[in-house]
Amino acid sequence: MIMAVPRSHTEAAGRQPSPRNTRRFRSVTATTDDAPVPAGLGWGDITVALHVAELELRLHGLSPAQATGLHDRYGGWTLDPSPNESASSGAWSIHFRPDRELVTPPSRYVDNGLYTPHMESGEGHVTIEGLGFRASIHLEPGHASTVVSRDEMLTVEPIIFENVLRVLTAFSVLARGGLLLHSAAVATRRGVLLFVGRSGAGKTTMSRRAAAAGYRVLSDDVAIVVPDASGYRVLAAPFWGEMRPDPTALDDGGDRGGDTTVTSMFWLHQGSDIDRRRLPYRTRLARLLVCCPYVNADKRRGDHVLESAISLLGTVPMDELSTPKNASFHDVIDAIEEKGPA
Repeated sequence: MIMAVPRSHTEAAGRQPSPRNTRRFRSVTATTDDAPVPAGLGWGDITVALHVAELELRLHGLSPAQATGLHDRYGGWTLDPSPNESASSGAWSIHFRPDRELVTPPSRYVDNGLYTPHMESGEGHVTIEGLGFRASIHLEPGHASTVVSRDEMLTVEPIIFENVLRVLTAFSVLARGGLLLHSAAVATRRGVLLFVGRSGAGKTTMSRRAAAAGYRVLSDDVAIVVPDASGYRVLAAPFWGEMRPDPTALDDGGDRGGDTTVTSMFWLHQGSDIDRRRLPYRTRLARLLVCCPYVNADKRRGDHVLESAISLLGTVPMDELSTPKNASFHDVIDAIEEKGPA
């Protein structure tokens, strides 16, 4: 199931971005599948490079306003390609094209009262259809993917662009043995703590508590977790829920979230007291799988998702953590450290 976009992400759908950064983006030339959208087929002739979770993406066929909108939102992850600069062989190319006549009835994308675009996966591609757009995404770099949409500026808002970007990220990370997880990620002196849970579990509440207590919040919504020589680490990504990173710090080359070792995971549960308890292995595995959006609905890759979840649980402990609404993050940390490693 596609992640529903929070309302705060859709309210600005009609907002026009400031023109102050438009000149930062230039069209680039490349070859074969990475070639820019031919003149007249895209929204414009601008290409923007985007680096997310160690992925290099080239976004072709953008208008100046779209390019500015992407920079305004993803400034720390966007780059300004030089003229005649070709993308690397490992880059993903996404071509953006308009279709003013595209009809996608809103009623088709409602699931339990939430906006939920449709997703279907094939051997090497994923198709996504939602309100005002259709996307065909190749899961191997070097092949052109396409996003066709009806509204120019809505295309680069999270309701379209980030749904596509999250799907691509989830599948590409899975291919590396990692997972995109519904979780808040907080850096502490004992490493990164992942607070796992579906919508309404308290991830944003926990993130706000951590930020208020002076801790570094890496994500309040989803975290990208990949294996490395020391275990698992969180990759920097612009996927946030209600909280937002500081865009000026990102533009100035500041902290993007970093690649940080994950030391513990906690399944969030609201309770009357702070309490941490061990869960049976099968319960931990089932709950972790529930929190792997997009890929957990793909029958073709079910075994791979299961293997990645088993590997993560074999390396990083996971307990259930109950917290009352009035608990401070310092109280949570004290309770966690009092019982020691999970």
